[in-house]
Amino acid sequence: MKKQTYKKMFNVALTTTLAAGAVVAVAPQAEAAVSFSDVKSTNTHYENIMNLADRGIVGGYEDGTFRPGASIKRGNAASIIAKILGLDTTNVTNPFFTDVSTKNSNYGAIAALANAGIINGFEDGTYRANDMLTRGQMSKIIAKAFNLKATTDTVPFTDVDNSQYKEHIIALYENSITIGVRPTFFDTKSFVTRGQLASFVVRAENAVDVEPTPEPTPEPEPTPEPTPNPPIITPPPGSGPVTPPPTPEPTPEDFVEEVENILDELAGDVTNDTIQEVAVVTSGDEVQVTLTTSPAVTVDDLIATALDFIDNLGNSSTTAAVESVTIGGATYTFSETTLADNHKEVAKSVLVAMGLNNNQIRTIAALDYSTDNIWDALQGIDLDPGLITLNFSNGSPKELYLNLKKQQ
Repeated sequence: MKKQTYKKMFNVALTTTLAAGAVVAVAPQAEAAVSFSDVKSTNTHYENIMNLADRGIVGGYEDGTFRPGASIKRGNAASIIAKILGLDTTNVTNPFFTDVSTKNSNYGAIAALANAGIINGFEDGTYRANDMLTRGQMSKIIAKAFNLKATTDTVPFTDVDNSQYKEHIIALYENSITIGVRPTFFDTKSFVTRGQLASFVVRAENAVDVEPTPEPTPEPEPTPEPTPNPPIITPPPGSGPVTPPPTPEPTPEDFVEEVENILDELAGDVTNDTIQEVAVVTSGDEVQVTLTTSPAVTVDDLIATALDFIDNLGNSSTTAAVESVTIGGATYTFSETTLADNHKEVAKSVLVAMGLNNNQIRTIAALDYSTDNIWDALQGIDLDPGLITLNFSNGSPKELYLNLKKQQ
């Protein structure tokens, strides 16, 4: 059995900076490895958080937590960006933001970034260090901090055409720093979490740290020897023309890897705190995906996350080999419109697949989808792993079990 774990999944790109009220950048002590009680090795952002913590760029709270799902403030984000760039935060020129005094704990970092032309605040002369960083703002800060430039004017996100952050978002997308909250939606207004920022910053570092591969020194070309004409091969009578073998289509095994890649790439792109942890376990023809949600999650949040996951399966590069998906006894074809046009039906099928009967589904349907906690409504109800059968064109189905758990 092969186990691969991912942490936060779905939605959210670059927009703001580090997390609310955290004790930022506490240098780890040499004699003890850094650890946080709420950052498990299964967390999507685990490696990137520990990367920055080991280097003394980020730190945690006094209670030993890091709080990767907490939104990050603009001031805290400035501190992290300044540290990772190695800026001098002591010998700085005051940028005179009206709401940032020299006694502010992040003053040096904010001033250093302003001096470097990375940030410039708002038109009213404020910086708003205590505001949460948005994805749009983060895209601009990351692009400027790492000198990332867009090389085209196109991006798959339909919501950024008129955005002031468009060129910065394109730069991040081209450098594989973000993929948006959905394939065609970036969402500039959502907040960035502490865990997400760690991943975005490390990805940006990796994007600019790649050493160009030196071009090999050309060697003089030898004078080619004359090649005799190849013999003419005549196929046996009745055998027909000789044709090359067809290119093999993607297999279910390719799809398992694609599922893992989807979760890995979407780990940092989260618009809310719905999903706290994702674990993927593969065994033979079976894939188990366990989503651990926050204790308080609305129906809208949960359904949207499940549907985003299914939609991304439909958009994966191997779905040319997948003809349809069966959920809760209902079959939906993977096409450009089918899943999008049947989201309500797909949502009900997911609930049926997880063992809810019609009365229980009606109970959930009666909730206020935008405010009521679904786990409160499900008290005493055990959710079964929901079976999603991927029907491949080669006749070999793949069973994917979607399991929902409440974070304890």
